[in-house]
Amino acid sequence: MISGMAATFSQATFELQPYVERLRQCVEGAIRTFMADQAVHLYRMRTGTQANLLRDYIVEKIRSEFPDGEDGISHHNRRGLFLLNIQNRYCLRFKKLDPRLRTRNIPTQMTLDFLLQRPLELFPELAPVTHLNVGYKPGVTLSESTVWITCPDGDVLSW
Repeated sequence: MISGMAATFSQATFELQPYVERLRQCVEGAIRTFMADQAVHLYRMRTGTQANLLRDYIVEKIRSEFPDGEDGISHHNRRGLFLLNIQNRYCLRFKKLDPRLRTRNIPTQMTLDFLLQRPLELFPELAPVTHLNVGYKPGVTLSESTVWITCPDGDVLSW
């Protein structure tokens, strides 16, 4: 059961429909750019380093594709957490996903609040919104990753 207020899968599918393809293209484009830029260095990087660096590439693409202030879009960034707010209804963060489509996080209060759909104290300007993860699940190779949008509910996924 969702701990805070969250949209249902059908609500989110309908309301996010105008954005989903663009989000997918941003993540896939960031992976391609990351691979082109970092291919010769990947063997030296730890998996976590790769995920952190790739996240920065994704955020750069997202900022470009979804400019702050344009048509119900706002950017929020504090303590290393970048959120894309869509229509004051959804806050999206960008992560690597494990085989079960879950994120791996350091268990800070902000992370727990995000996962439990609670208001984020660091972002008091945000109305109650549904927190979503937009992420990539690596395939056999990073270039074979698939892109997913998930709705966390504590340690499990609501959808």
